[in-house]
Amino acid sequence: MNRRFRLAIPVAAVLALCGQALAQPIAEEDFAKILESRQTKWDELAASGSLNAQSVTALNKEILASIDLSALTLDQIRALSENYGFYGIEDLSPVTNRLKEAASEPTVEGLQAGVMALSMGGMPDKDAAIELMAHPAMNEFLKTEDAGEVIGMLGYVLRDVEGDDRAAAYAFANAIPTDASRSVVTGLRQIVGGLASGYTPEDEQRHTALLNHAKALTSGLAEAMKDDERMAGYLADTIAFYDGNFAKGLLMNNPMPTIDVLWSSDETITSMDAFRGKVLVVDFWATWCGPCVASFPNVRELQEHYNGYDVAIVGVTSVQGTHYGANGPVDCTDDPDKEFSLMPEFMTEKNMTWPVVFSKQEVFNPDFGVSGIPHVAIIDPSGRVRFNGLHPAMPMEEKTAKIDSLLQEAGLRVPVSEPAATEEAGG
Repeated sequence: MNRRFRLAIPVAAVLALCGQALAQPIAEEDFAKILESRQTKWDELAASGSLNAQSVTALNKEILASIDLSALTLDQIRALSENYGFYGIEDLSPVTNRLKEAASEPTVEGLQAGVMALSMGGMPDKDAAIELMAHPAMNEFLKTEDAGEVIGMLGYVLRDVEGDDRAAAYAFANAIPTDASRSVVTGLRQIVGGLASGYTPEDEQRHTALLNHAKALTSGLAEAMKDDERMAGYLADTIAFYDGNFAKGLLMNNPMPTIDVLWSSDETITSMDAFRGKVLVVDFWATWCGPCVASFPNVRELQEHYNGYDVAIVGVTSVQGTHYGANGPVDCTDDPDKEFSLMPEFMTEKNMTWPVVFSKQEVFNPDFGVSGIPHVAIIDPSGRVRFNGLHPAMPMEEKTAKIDSLLQEAGLRVPVSEPAATEEAGG
């Protein structure tokens, strides 16, 4: 790792310097009144049905206008952050600067300040996140439940790391202590997934070590929590994830993992081999998933765009035990045939113009690294996975560019855009 965590002046000195420039730190009793006033106005907005992004932004601007943001303590920043108190505020530099200064302190509190700085204003900064891994208090911090937050953020930013940063990420993950907190062990799946996304053969040794370490930590937690049915199920799924093609780095540019068809809305589809020779768009979804259903118009648009071309779309779900239709949930416990029978009506109601299959494998398919749905994978005509982890609502031009590239590569026809109509001369 080419970075060392840079220790600056201690927090006490920082606060002393800030005190020279600032009028007054915000007294706790005054800050409590500010929070109370904000909560009252929040409740009024909620009661009137006016609580939305615009009203929350206006509320926050009103409340924060009376506060010197650079004078906030870490606890005050945390209190506001946990209550969406900074939502919609464009310039958060006084807060982030305060946090970055505090993050230089080699204590757990300093590290927590660094974590808050990362989460301010959207996606975390990759360089800052990687630097945070070298914080002197990291090992101690990993024993706390709060550490799950930083583990989750690292999972996102590690997808594209290369070189020394990638080596540092593996070193960090493989050094997670055996007495790490539950949130760290469960969140380690995000780091494995992030690194697996950029897996190369050069990673094999350190990636295998990471998988073994992650499985050992997860198995230990599973044994400790074997009486918690819900957690035991999640941990079993996590171990299955570590054993899947995606986590092993064996998914991309390799033959599509097996998807066994239990039921299909199109009786001619008895296996995924039915799509060989076409670009196949696999959309993992479920009836209970609101974002999945909300993306149906996007899927329908894609289906219409490639009508008549060698592109197929298939929705893949699995037996859930409950079907969520127009009239609410229908209990299908231990009755998959009942769940199958409800799908055609659902498809008609939602105007699903593409086939749906129920797979033997769970919709949270570990071989494809499905940790959340909807989740889209694109398979080339030879049956190899070429794109994964996409969202069906991503911009149309981005989807078609990926699909068209695979059609062209296979020598298949690509839709041609109609030229814009032009007026005749003199018209």
